[in-house]
Amino acid sequence: MKLKHIDAWFLTAVCLALFTLEANASTDKPAKEITGDNEIVETLGMKHTLRSDILKEQRELLIHLPKNYQNSGFAYPVLYVLDGEQHFNSTIQATHRLSISDKLPALIIVGISNNTGQRMRDAYFEPVRFADFVQSEAVAYVNQHFRTSSQNILFGHSAMGLVTLNLLLQKASPFEYFIASSPALEGENDGLVSQLTALAGQTEPRSLYLSAGEKSREGKGFVDGAHAAAEVFKRISNPHFSWTFQQHSGQNHTSVSYLSLFLGLSELFNDYQAPPLNTYQEFKQYGGMSALKAFYKKRGLRFKNATKVPVHTIASLAYAFLSEGKSSDGITLLTDNLPDYSDNSVLYGALAYLHEENQTYQSALQSYQSALRHFNPLLERQETQKYYMAKVQEMAEKLSKNKP
Repeated sequence: MKLKHIDAWFLTAVCLALFTLEANASTDKPAKEITGDNEIVETLGMKHTLRSDILKEQRELLIHLPKNYQNSGFAYPVLYVLDGEQHFNSTIQATHRLSISDKLPALIIVGISNNTGQRMRDAYFEPVRFADFVQSEAVAYVNQHFRTSSQNILFGHSAMGLVTLNLLLQKASPFEYFIASSPALEGENDGLVSQLTALAGQTEPRSLYLSAGEKSREGKGFVDGAHAAAEVFKRISNPHFSWTFQQHSGQNHTSVSYLSLFLGLSELFNDYQAPPLNTYQEFKQYGGMSALKAFYKKRGLRFKNATKVPVHTIASLAYAFLSEGKSSDGITLLTDNLPDYSDNSVLYGALAYLHEENQTYQSALQSYQSALRHFNPLLERQETQKYYMAKVQEMAEKLSKNKP
């Protein structure tokens, strides 16, 4: 039996809707706003001002919280973004896209803005003081005011890529993951490059994503410096230190920053994404539902987030089974998992669709009715409810016509 692509697409969209609502953080002090003619459409974050005893000045932090932060109770990893005033907005968009693709946990994003005229001081002239501010004061402030996990990520581009590498070398650094985008190294003669050999003795887990653009577009110094650092890393054998270096063809020094952030997060969190199970055979070979539950439980405990298999994953598997002519296996999968997902309608809607495809309209009607009863307006779109209502009427009409 062939899958009706329009309805299947709609239901897949329905089950993904729980995870594709736009992210925004509620705040009284918006950092950036996207505005319409007469109203605020979206608030991206909050401005916090921190008095730094180390730097003897006020510093601005731009903070974005995950959409469900207020209600989840979870602790979140934190991504610290240097040059925050430049990269804050694009970081929100990049992490949101990765998160709804299930390639990244939801993150708190902290943009550390530069004070006017002080960027060169912080990166080149007093890098130790600035690094101390970042790891001792900024991180402490965020940990004090928000629910944070122990997993911290640091992103720095160009001159702030140097700061990122300096903090990578700190033995007591609060960061586990580092993205150094086109750091302003000066080739193999750069003193910082030679210091990177100290990572051979690192005893705390450290993961680095290092990048550069195309030499002809970015400049010889940046690219040669990144390659020199990579050559040092090749000679290091340390189970506590992992690294990836990528050079991005066609990218210049400005454009490479966004690509480095997006791909760097994907690489550093490559063990977060669930296994690709697109067929019934792949599902069975992986170990079935018990193995999938074990994966999500382990992931949830590590990243301090949900330990249950996402509802859209189960629904997508059922649709895949249906497309292979294994609708009974899809129905069994959905039915077995219904008790654990009664707070929304997704599995009931998927079950109804499979029954409809099997032309068991009485069961389809009952399942669509159950989907309506379990519809959660706080989690699901109004269009989903309207769809179920239309389907209830459609199934009732089919049953009426089939009566003797």
